[in-house]
Amino acid sequence: MTAEKKNLLNLVARPFGVVDNVSKSTTQEEIRVAILKNFGIEVWQRLRKNEGLLALSNGITHDLCGVPVTDESTYHSEEGLFSYSYKAEIKRADKSLDEVKKILMRIANLLGLVVDESKQPFYAEAKDDKKKVKLFLRQSEILDAYCIELEVILR
Repeated sequence: MTAEKKNLLNLVARPFGVVDNVSKSTTQEEIRVAILKNFGIEVWQRLRKNEGLLALSNGITHDLCGVPVTDESTYHSEEGLFSYSYKAEIKRADKSLDEVKKILMRIANLLGLVVDESKQPFYAEAKDDKKKVKLFLRQSEILDAYCIELEVILR
């Protein structure tokens, strides 16, 4: 198994790449402790009771097939951990849309995701009994960038 595939599988299996034994019952506190232990930094949080977002946008060392991750987050609903995601940005001046789509295809292939050609500019997903993995592309006019997002939704 390549290091690139191992990295992607780790990110899909573990929020922030460091939270072990993830399930809907994984708490915000468990996630905060794992991030502090592994990265030595506090996670940003926006919470309402048991719902909310935990996010990290500095101190990140992960990448999506060579594209540095700029933002990682988890979302908790009333039922528990709902999803976690990784976002990466590529400036339009640095790569064409076709080059970005090649990176997305590489990620999709390594993770075994099925590409949906009807959803543009790019969308791929895979589901099993425990989670749904989505990979998609947005174009940000404000940032003048392509925004890649890899999202894992717990079922």
